[in-house]
Amino acid sequence: MADKTVAIGGDDLFSMDSHFNVQTSSAPTEYKSAMIKDADGNMECETSALDGITQVEQTWSYCNAVPAIGTDLGTIATKFGDVHGSYLLDELTIEFSAGQYATGSMRGHNHAANAHAAGLTNGYADVSAAIPASAGFGVPTLTGVTLGSNATPISLSISFAFESHPDAVDANGAHFVGKHLTCKATASAVYLGTPSTIEPVTGWTTDKVSTLPNTSNADFDQSVWEGHRYFDLATS
Repeated sequence: MADKTVAIGGDDLFSMDSHFNVQTSSAPTEYKSAMIKDADGNMECETSALDGITQVEQTWSYCNAVPAIGTDLGTIATKFGDVHGSYLLDELTIEFSAGQYATGSMRGHNHAANAHAAGLTNGYADVSAAIPASAGFGVPTLTGVTLGSNATPISLSISFAFESHPDAVDANGAHFVGKHLTCKATASAVYLGTPSTIEPVTGWTTDKVSTLPNTSNADFDQSVWEGHRYFDLATS
């Protein structure tokens, strides 16, 4: 008997540029229900499928002979939080590692009833300024950091998300309206050795910094910086 037809491969759920190669993806749909019990505690009435919501996520690896990940992200970065593909983008993380191609992950959602459609009402922001220029292979140095002769960045993680996304339902319990609120980016950089100047980082607020490296008798000394920044929602 011959093999059956079962696909292997990640699906691009957010319609990314061709330089982004999807590694994994998932798109489960969950349904809310309403029910009451009778006097004996048994289920008496139940109405299901009030608000079907599909929660999606995907991971990707980046490849471009001339790295420019911020440019190649396109509207994923300039309209972070809008609908891309068929889903509202809720979270984006970009990971840079020494000697490796950049990788990333994304999360989003949409509803069966009154689905989010592309537009300002979703609450989106231009976060491209937080993505280092000409990056995509290896680890970029954040603006404002002076490495000196005895330090090098070995990892950098930048994440974008919204502090809240209220969704409201209509009289019958189906999705009616929703919007992202308060766009925030967080970042964490790790250095081999101690940079001459590890902060301030241009455009970021420092949350944590190791001015003296984390030391070990089994590995080279490292330094760490963590910070955040906010982005206004687009108005036009």
